[in-house]
Amino acid sequence: KMIRSLAYHDGLTKLPNRYFMKEYIEDCLNELRQRYAFQKKTILSIYYINMTELKKINDLYGHKIADLQLTKVAQRIQRYIGKEYFLARVGGDEFVLTFIEEYAGETEDVGENLLKVFGKAMVIEKIRLFPAASIGLVKAYEDGSEFEELLTKVDIAMYSAKQQVRETGKTLIISYSQYEKQLQN
Repeated sequence: KMIRSLAYHDGLTKLPNRYFMKEYIEDCLNELRQRYAFQKKTILSIYYINMTELKKINDLYGHKIADLQLTKVAQRIQRYIGKEYFLARVGGDEFVLTFIEEYAGETEDVGENLLKVFGKAMVIEKIRLFPAASIGLVKAYEDGSEFEELLTKVDIAMYSAKQQVRETGKTLIISYSQYEKQLQN
C-alpha cells in the first residue's frame, strides 16, 4: 500500500501524480461511455494548468521559495475549487484538474474560481509573489473521447493561453474550441 502511494503521488505537494491522473481520467472516460450508452449526456472537463514565472522565481529566490509557492498554489486551488475535484501535479510547474460535470455550467464556475486562485498575491517568507498561470481546457466528448487525444488538445490550448499570458502577465484560460476558432479567424 505504501509503495503504491509513493508511486502515485507527488512527493512535494502530496497530490496525485501523472500516473494516477492517467488512470483516473481513463476511469472517468469509461464511466462516460456507460452514461452515454444510457443516453445521459455528461461532460468530463480537464483543465491543464501551467504556472508561469516559476523558473524565474527559482532563479531569483531559490528552490525553497519556488517549492513553497508550488505547495501554496496547490493548497489554494483545493481551497477555491474544493477537494472533491481531482487535482494532480503532473510536472514541475504543471497541474491537471479534472471532474465529471454534475450540473450545467459547472466547468465555467470552476474556471472562474481558478482565475481567483491566481488573481491574488501570496507572501512566502516575506517575499510578495504574484502567481500566474496559462490554463488549457478540454471537454470529453466535445473535444475527443480518448485519453491521449484529450491530453494533446488540452496541451495545445494551454500553449495558446501561454502566448497571451506572456504578453499580459495575467492568468488566462483557453479552451480547445476557442483555440480552433482562433485558427479559423
